[in-house]
Amino acid sequence: MSKLKYLNELLFKAFEISSQIWLFQKREEMINFFCEQIFELKSCTAVVAIDSSGVYSKMKEDVTPCRYLGFHPRTISVIPHDNCKCDVEHDYLIMIPYSKTSTIYFFLKSRNNICEETLQVLRDMVFVLSKALDNLETKIKLEVAFNQLQANLNHFQYLADKLRNPLAVILGVTELEGEIDCKKAFNLIRNSGLKIKKVLDEMRDSEITTVKLCNSGLLLNY
Repeated sequence: MSKLKYLNELLFKAFEISSQIWLFQKREEMINFFCEQIFELKSCTAVVAIDSSGVYSKMKEDVTPCRYLGFHPRTISVIPHDNCKCDVEHDYLIMIPYSKTSTIYFFLKSRNNICEETLQVLRDMVFVLSKALDNLETKIKLEVAFNQLQANLNHFQYLADKLRNPLAVILGVTELEGEIDCKKAFNLIRNSGLKIKKVLDEMRDSEITTVKLCNSGLLLNY
């Protein structure tokens, strides 16, 4: 395959990935889709993604004995087949990290087509995967935050209803002035006051949870 034809194939695959990967709603689905798309390249012997959520792979040949699998480089790395020391038909292993503990491993048969342009396209595809995963994680956190806020609002309403009964007792006692002895009135007001304090303490706990959510930056950034 000529260099130009190879680059065109890579660019088309990059377009497919960048336009469709955002549609998936689970981390596992995104990474599987990425691996499947790369595996469709004629030059691809195998592609492996070692991610925080697990290991994903598509293989024409078993590359699991490769000594570089599990190694997470700080930047893109190109390893010739001779250095891999594994019995797999590929010319190069290209490792591209997308987090401190996650890396994509490309096993490619393209001796004459590995150039700066090829590496840049591969790097860009991994960058798109990384951003799609970050976006998905943010969406999930936002959903959890909004659900928690809704739960807090419902709880506030419940607690407000609980305040009405002891408050009604206190107001009722004040309206019975002269008709109820002081000791009984005192006990009724005291018990009702303790109930109100308990409810207010619960409201304070819910308020703290809500403030922490708002201060997390998620809702503000959204």
